[in-house]
Amino acid sequence: MPPYVSMEFGIDPATLAITPDGIVRYVMLAVSPGGTINAFYEGIRCATGEVKAYARANASGVWTLVKDPEWRRLNDRQPSKHALALARQGACEGNTSANSAAEILRKLKAN
Repeated sequence: MPPYVSMEFGIDPATLAITPDGIVRYVMLAVSPGGTINAFYEGIRCATGEVKAYARANASGVWTLVKDPEWRRLNDRQPSKHALALARQGACEGNTSANSAAEILRKLKAN
């Protein structure tokens, strides 16, 4: 994430998966400077440059399904920039997904 972003973001490695149709699914954790943690269960479709949020968890750990989840462009204002950063840092290779979750994790650790 850019240096001006005060939140810290990270992927839960145990949740990272690539579906047979090429969707990279993951749980992203967002930690505020005060230590509050929020989580997002999302998918990135590299082929079209889109992201979809399936569910969110608040600081108390309660998950809420997103009502009528929609695919949105990674560069739209609506999705957070964390999905775009993940796509660029390892989830996508151009318009295809990485070969495996292990490969994505290696790339993320190298960055």
